[in-house]
Amino acid sequence: MMRARAANSGGGANVRSSCRTDTIFLLAMMYPSRRALGTGIYRSWKWLGIAVASGVLAACSQSVAPQQVLARQCSPIGGPREAVLSLAAPAAGTLRIAVEERGVSTVATLDDKVGTAAASPVERFGTIVLTTAARPAEPHTVRIRAEDSPAITGEVCTSAELVPSSNPVRAQAERDLFAAARAVHSQQWDAAFRHYLNAARGFDHLHLHRSAAMARHAMAELAYRRFDRKRDSYALAAEASAGYGGAGDPILVGLLAVLEAKALLDMPGSDPRVVAPQVRNWLSVARKEEGASHFGERELPRVDIIAGYLEFLLDEPDLALSAFAQAADRCRELQDWDCYALASQNLAQLAEESKNYAAALSAYSDALRRLPPGLDPKLTAGIWNNLGRLQGVVGLISSSEHSNAAAMQAYATLGDCPGVRLSLARTGRLLVQVGTLADAESYLEQAASLDCPSLLAAVAARSTAGTSAAARDPCTRPLDPGPLATQNKIIVFNSLLSLADAAMLQGGSAQAQHCLEAAQSYAADSRAQVRLANARGAVLLERNDPAGARAAFEHAVRIADEARFPPTYEHRGTAKLGLVKAKLLAGYAADSVPSAHEALQSSVARGDIDRTITSLRLVAAGYRGSGQPAAAVRTLQVAADLIEAVPIDELDGEQRATFLATQHTVFAELTDLFASQTQQSDATSWLAFTTSERGRARSLRYALNQAARAAALEAPAATRYQQLLQEVVQLAAQADASRGRGALIDAIDQAAVRERSVEAPLDRKRLTQTLEQVQATLVEYAAGSRDMFAFVVTGGALHVVHLGDRREIASAAEQLRDLLRDTEAPAGDVRAAAARLARLVLWPLGRNLAAKRIIFVPDDALHTVPFTVLPWSANAGDQLVVQHAETSVIPSALFLTNVHIAAVAHSETPRIELIGDPVFRVSDWRRKCLANAASESSSTGRAARTLSDWTESLPPLPGARAEVAMVAKLAHESRSASRVESLVGCAAVPRALRRAANQGAELLHIATHARIDAQRPRLSALALTPQAGKDPAPSAFGLLDILGLKLSSRLVVLSACDTSRGRLLPGEGVLGPAQAFLQAGAASVLASYWRVDDQATSSFMQQFYRHLLVDRLSASAALRKAQLERARAGPSYEWAAFALYGWPDSSL
Repeated sequence: MMRARAANSGGGANVRSSCRTDTIFLLAMMYPSRRALGTGIYRSWKWLGIAVASGVLAACSQSVAPQQVLARQCSPIGGPREAVLSLAAPAAGTLRIAVEERGVSTVATLDDKVGTAAASPVERFGTIVLTTAARPAEPHTVRIRAEDSPAITGEVCTSAELVPSSNPVRAQAERDLFAAARAVHSQQWDAAFRHYLNAARGFDHLHLHRSAAMARHAMAELAYRRFDRKRDSYALAAEASAGYGGAGDPILVGLLAVLEAKALLDMPGSDPRVVAPQVRNWLSVARKEEGASHFGERELPRVDIIAGYLEFLLDEPDLALSAFAQAADRCRELQDWDCYALASQNLAQLAEESKNYAAALSAYSDALRRLPPGLDPKLTAGIWNNLGRLQGVVGLISSSEHSNAAAMQAYATLGDCPGVRLSLARTGRLLVQVGTLADAESYLEQAASLDCPSLLAAVAARSTAGTSAAARDPCTRPLDPGPLATQNKIIVFNSLLSLADAAMLQGGSAQAQHCLEAAQSYAADSRAQVRLANARGAVLLERNDPAGARAAFEHAVRIADEARFPPTYEHRGTAKLGLVKAKLLAGYAADSVPSAHEALQSSVARGDIDRTITSLRLVAAGYRGSGQPAAAVRTLQVAADLIEAVPIDELDGEQRATFLATQHTVFAELTDLFASQTQQSDATSWLAFTTSERGRARSLRYALNQAARAAALEAPAATRYQQLLQEVVQLAAQADASRGRGALIDAIDQAAVRERSVEAPLDRKRLTQTLEQVQATLVEYAAGSRDMFAFVVTGGALHVVHLGDRREIASAAEQLRDLLRDTEAPAGDVRAAAARLARLVLWPLGRNLAAKRIIFVPDDALHTVPFTVLPWSANAGDQLVVQHAETSVIPSALFLTNVHIAAVAHSETPRIELIGDPVFRVSDWRRKCLANAASESSSTGRAARTLSDWTESLPPLPGARAEVAMVAKLAHESRSASRVESLVGCAAVPRALRRAANQGAELLHIATHARIDAQRPRLSALALTPQAGKDPAPSAFGLLDILGLKLSSRLVVLSACDTSRGRLLPGEGVLGPAQAFLQAGAASVLASYWRVDDQATSSFMQQFYRHLLVDRLSASAALRKAQLERARAGPSYEWAAFALYGWPDSSL
């Protein structure tokens, strides 16, 4: 096991001498710490009461001196080389073996016994003491191995003495040193400190000043590194230095000087300018003493790191940069990789200060790449933690989530609860930002409510079982704030505020208010109080209480003023934005414009892209509300340009869609502005339509254009985003007030246009030609800020229709959806609900719907209902849409001009892949699918655990196998040369689906159960047969698996329940299996809106495939014909559950 350097939790010790009363230092409790730029130490925060004995105690009794067993001898050590020492005691007693490190960190073990591994907290120059009860001539073996960078070599000096039984105080002190060293190796920091304290008191008792100093030196290191007790560390280091005396080892004197310098700088309340002379004096002493020996060569760059930290605190960034760079260069030459990682981390943090995020990301990554696994777990965890935080700041969401997870696991391995709590809170906050709310709530609830043992257990369970669901009200039982250290209070506070944000995003203002009330007890300082006031203001805005919101935001500004926070303080900016929103909500649009511009200036100065976009939206709202629509349009166009300049390349498919949905409001408001103009010209109508398209299905457009975009990029996403941030910050400094408020907005737009990924605009001529080719009318719905609009494209003309209140439309759609999914709902109720929705969204389109096909682009709640059940007109005797026209649904008009135009061609030798009737239950899988006991034993256990979550309880689908056989039969009858592969039962495994999809199947039919998780789309999946040979044996084909396919299929048929359902995302549509197959490259997908029983599904599929394969109709025509036949068979609306997504003319 590598040398551990992480803080564990636990209490301290208060020990008294048996001879006389000690002089006790009741040392200060924990202080909140600054970010440790120079030291790179990442602290744990816990109340720790430490009582340290000081001074030299009078001897209570005479003692017999130990007998030398082995004179001090030194030997080289490093890399894989191990030093072995064999010796025997001449008599009975306590055998004491000392291992002195000289320039290399080591671990020593005694007699190869479990539990004897020991290490020193004084890195590279510690002394490890091993003890054992000795018998005469009994042999003992000591093994010493280096725990350091692989290329580092040094020395270990060993010696041995026999402490006679007549000297019990000495023997006990030596045993305490051994116990302390074992506790260090096993990361039991409280126990280590307690044993070193007992040893120091024992040596004081015996006037063994150097031994006592050695113990106190170790205590000083523990106090600094493991308990974040800088005052304690400083006092202990001073005592240790005095104990070593003038004849002490120069390197140890230098190490203590460095420790005193670090502790003095990091001490709570320390003023760098006041202590700078003393710190420089300590560092001068360290350079002199450590430079006197070649073993001290490794220590000199560490001194440079502290010197650089001092310069940073003194606002001398150039001097700090020089010191850190010099240290990094020297550490790299020495191949001293933990030193190099420390220097690189400091360079990264310095780059962050100057907003050079690309350099900072590179430095963090380089530090992790160079640092050998296990060498310094605490440092590794800290770098992952900082890297994840910065990746989140610059919008690298997937990378940030990965880094935070790595940090969390590293902290958990170390037993570092505050580190785990911090990582959970940061990951949760990140997921709130991208809209993955269920997972976010789970992370945040654990960060806010679990005690240390439960927290570590939860992380261990998460690593094997995935994210668990959060409590219904995750803010109900946060940790008791009383015993929490300040940093833990801050973490819980942040978690509760993020939970409030998540509740707000889901419309739960009451739950958000409950979370904020809980957070009050953790608002430990002015910064937290500002944030809490802002959060309360946001809830009041949601509740349409502008006066209350204004009071809350003004309170936040007042706290910031009293605390003298700078104008660019992040949460002062939030309060300013909140005041603008309150003015707009109260109807004071004209008054809001100057305040919105001030907020914009502040956001730009901070380089905060998200708040800059929000500020632009508020400026536009002020302009629109005060009768300046042209200025509002211009401002929103700039916001849209800026959104498109943010790189989304590194997000996975789910995260990309959810993130883009959070930015859709800008496009919706801009569309609303264009479409609401009373004087509609053809040019204005087209502008409104293309704006709607610009903000629609951006994740799908990204997937379709990914290869072309990747080839055209000149710089990676992080670099492009960094360039954008730097330009935005410079704009604030260069803004010329004399040019008016619009100058800054124009400059932002110029920067955004330079950096954004340019996509080809919607080609009107090509769209018109495509619609004529497929003989279709396009109806695209667009939800604006308050109203909904329809764009109807037919015969080359574009018509804009104002439909009315989007909330009323959403209510009507939800009513119809619920009735259709209720198999016992009266048919009259369904007809009435369908007529209500048709009156709002279909009948106003009137005579423009004349084509034999209608291609719908839904928005908002219209994604959740089939248009086929709507009555065609208000005429009571008129028929439904299905009886008038073929229909299909697409995510955007751009889809028609970019996807599979050639898919209309028929093939005499189509490749058809049919998958169905998987084996769900583990017991059935064992019996039917496992070939032999060996394969069963290799994967059955893990398969049982992973399947039991949901597939274990799934009922079999007896119709699915017959359905597959039916499709195969029709394919061979209609085209004898068809290449048909049927994968049923044990063959219906994930690997088979992936192979079939990626090898050019023109028709891909999947008959199985589906799981749809609307809150966590990545957990949506198709249930398949477990795949043997892997541990665990995968059985579900999830959303990210689908998005990872490379499809060229003309048609994918999902003969599974709810496959068109998923999470409804503004502008992106429903994120579920159907959309995922379209993003993966399918030309069209047949899927279902709701659950249909197995027999009805099989019967419907038989009719559909007869028309598709035998009659050779297009997919949309075959679907309509099957639906008409089923509709004539009875009053049930089961036929309406099926819909075609994508290209309507897909044929085989």
